[in-house]
This record gives sequence, structure tokens and C-alpha cells, in this order.
Amino acid sequence: MGGDIRVRSGLGQGSEFNVNLQLEAARPVNLKDITLINFDKLRGIRVAIIDDNENALRLLETYCKEGGLEVVFKADRVAKLLAWVNADQNLPQIILSDIMMPEMDGMALAKRLREDKRYDQVKLIAVTSDARPGTAEEAGKSGFDAYLPKPVFRKELMQVIQTVLGDKRQEKVIITRHIAGELALKGLRVLVVEDQTTNQKLMKVYLDMFGCNSDFANNGKEVSDQVFHVKRNFF
Repeated sequence: MGGDIRVRSGLGQGSEFNVNLQLEAARPVNLKDITLINFDKLRGIRVAIIDDNENALRLLETYCKEGGLEVVFKADRVAKLLAWVNADQNLPQIILSDIMMPEMDGMALAKRLREDKRYDQVKLIAVTSDARPGTAEEAGKSGFDAYLPKPVFRKELMQVIQTVLGDKRQEKVIITRHIAGELALKGLRVLVVEDQTTNQKLMKVYLDMFGCNSDFANNGKEVSDQVFHVKRNFF
């Protein structure tokens, strides 16, 4: 990685290791401008799927239908998808695309679509077995809105779709399943039981980062009182 590792050791004194790496500064991910759309609003969202693996294509189609999305097109080649979007005026709102495909791959597809203003509003999600370091960043530069490595689970796919549809940022960093998972915690109300003030402050920092609403209790009695109070006000 273009760096070096050094060690200094003394008998009976221990060892000291130094690691130097030349790394680029990470681009900040502003999560304030991303809000997951409600799951029920996925119903009727138009989706196109492209994957040269028949099993993966069938699985993604099943996941989408179970989530209420409308699969309007599916194909095993990029050329077929491009021919369809050029001919069909009712464009999909989301395209799920594999990256490693014959003839033209997913990166080339994303670049081709992003060169045409007609497809500016179409969300592109890479769903791929290419999980090498740097692939997500490359996908983002190619024009993908999100990157999801295989194997794919239905919950993760739905969270990523909810996230890209709720992404209102001007300068975008590609969405990953980790970002989508964090955003799924937004607005969650959490009761933390902890008698150490320092630990409470630390937990609040973490929960605030995830957008959670936090309440604290010092012991079991306070928990019981808070839960009873909530139920009493609710009913």
C-alpha cells in the first residue's frame, strides 16, 4: 500500500511498532439529507433488473415483488436493457444491475446511462459478487447510486432501495448496505439502562449519530417506572 512498518524492541522492555500509510482523506457522508422512504411507498415502484446469472435474476425479482415493487423488465445482457430503455417511454425508477457481465459490464452501463440526461432520475444500484476493495468507490464514479455485494438478503435490498429513493444530497457518496442499515435506525426510540454517567454520555453520542431518540435509566426501578408511565399515557 506504499507505506512501511517499523519495530523497535528491547529485552524486558517490550516492543514498539510504527505503521505509516499514504491514504486519501475520506469524503464525509452527510446523512442528514437522506431519509428512508416508508416501506409502504415502495408499492408500484418500477424496477428493471439485469444479471447474467439466472438464479440471481430470479432471486432479485422475487425480493422486489415481495416488497411490492413492479418488475417491468429483466434481462441477462446490457444490450437488451439499453434497447428497452431507448424504446420505452415509461422509464423504470430503479435499475438493479450486476457488474461482471459479458460483452458490456455494469460499469459501462452506468456510464452510458449517466451520459444521457433522460436517465438522470433513474436510480442505479449495483448488485454484484465483485466485492474487491475499491469496487464500491469505482461504482460510484461510474454513476451508480448504491452498491450491494452478493449474497443479497431481502431486508438489505429493501433498505438500500428505500435509502436511494430518499437521498436528497447534492454531492453524493455512494450508498452501501452499512449506510442504509444505520439510516434505518433514524427515529428509533431507545431506552438505555446504565448506572455510570460516563457510559450514558458515550451511549448518547452513539445513538445521536444514528438519529435515535434516547432515554436513560439508572436501574431496574427507573425502567419499570418509565415503561409504566409510557403505557399509562398511551392507553
